[in-house]
Amino acid sequence: MITNISRQLSTGALALAGTVAALSFAGAAQAASIVQTATLSNRATDFPNTALLGLTKFDSSLGTLNSVTVTLNATVAGSVGLENTGPSASSITYNLQASVALSSPAVVGTLLTSVPVFSGTFNAGPFDGTPDFAGTSGTTISNLTANTSQTTTLITGLNPFIGSGALDAFLSGTGQSNTNGSGNVASWFQTQAGGTVTVQYNYTPAATVPEPSAILGILAVAGVGAFSRRKS
Repeated sequence: MITNISRQLSTGALALAGTVAALSFAGAAQAASIVQTATLSNRATDFPNTALLGLTKFDSSLGTLNSVTVTLNATVAGSVGLENTGPSASSITYNLQASVALSSPAVVGTLLTSVPVFSGTFNAGPFDGTPDFAGTSGTTISNLTANTSQTTTLITGLNPFIGSGALDAFLSGTGQSNTNGSGNVASWFQTQAGGTVTVQYNYTPAATVPEPSAILGILAVAGVGAFSRRKS
């Protein structure tokens, strides 16, 4: 009976040691990710490629890069002035709109384009004789804002994202604000745009060899089981 118990203890100890060892190596294979963000504040459109600061390349010593997920959250903000200059009432639709494009030397062409738009309608009376964007035939609307986002995941051509130093990325903005109404309409827009870019590196961590002390601990557990078996 004692012999059987000793054998059971020995078998259990060896199984435990094997489990600990397996977990030590398996943990290194779990997926991981690193997330970075950079923001370009709102500015008057149109503006050319403007550098985003704060993005860095993936450090290959961390493991194997599997994919890169990029998100562009673009914003449009501003004001609009509307005036119906016709003799009849008019329903005027306005769109405060901008096209924000993300580009990087790491990718050929434009990486992402996002087009935020704020839409509204103004019901204007017949022209009141004063082109002041006020009164019964006109209006001025301020503090308009809207945002929208686009996302892409790259799984090939990742080498330009790997290395040390900054990841070069740029935003450009083009105003596309417009109005639509029956009759004669006068309008003006003050359009600003900007955006926030998020870069997520999805990778498999490099395999790590357990510390010598950990290996000795595993062997010690197994040794106790073997000694118990011999003693029985």
